[in-house]
Amino acid sequence: MNAKKEYYRTPRDEMAVFLPKQSKRVLEIGCGEGVFFENFDDNAEIWGVEPDIASARIAQKKAYKVFDSDYETASRNLPENYFDVIVCNDVMEHVVDHVGMLKSIKAKLNSRGRLVASVPNVRFYTNLRNLVWNGEWQYKDSGILDRTHLRFFTKKSLQRTLLDSGYEIESCIGINSLLDRKLHPIPLIQRLFLKALIMWPNNRFSDIEYTQYAIIGTIRC
Repeated sequence: MNAKKEYYRTPRDEMAVFLPKQSKRVLEIGCGEGVFFENFDDNAEIWGVEPDIASARIAQKKAYKVFDSDYETASRNLPENYFDVIVCNDVMEHVVDHVGMLKSIKAKLNSRGRLVASVPNVRFYTNLRNLVWNGEWQYKDSGILDRTHLRFFTKKSLQRTLLDSGYEIESCIGINSLLDRKLHPIPLIQRLFLKALIMWPNNRFSDIEYTQYAIIGTIRC
């Protein structure tokens, strides 16, 4: 199976739990083929933005409207003060002006709307180990060091970015833990070492457990 095609079909089930219930007007930026649309109510008005034209055409069959362009272009045709929730699953790291995008998104949300987003965590244990221990920073076809990533985030920098962009942070939670045996079948000794690091005083290394962080932002009053 072509890995690139699978990228546009990723269900992102772990992000569904962060969606506000009973959202009627929703927008997903970087919606791929619209697989994540299945997490919204049947009567929801679903909008999408997807620059991959082939994927956007598939997503359009499942939504009210899908723009086959980048967000900056699509934003000119998106209503303001309208959406209950806007979703950005692993999008910000691909954007040149992510702060500008966040400020634009804020204008598209209604007064009680929420931004639900995720980003890769550059302080993830294996990435940190390769950098500090092996002195290696190698870009790959996917993952944290995906060749198409223009930005890198930690938990703290993600929170600061949203605060600086005019949001209040409702929650910021690590997802896809290295301690999840199904996702990461690592040796026992390495697992014990990781647990010891996570328990380090003052939570200094608590964030290295997660491959990504999910964050929920609301408009600052």
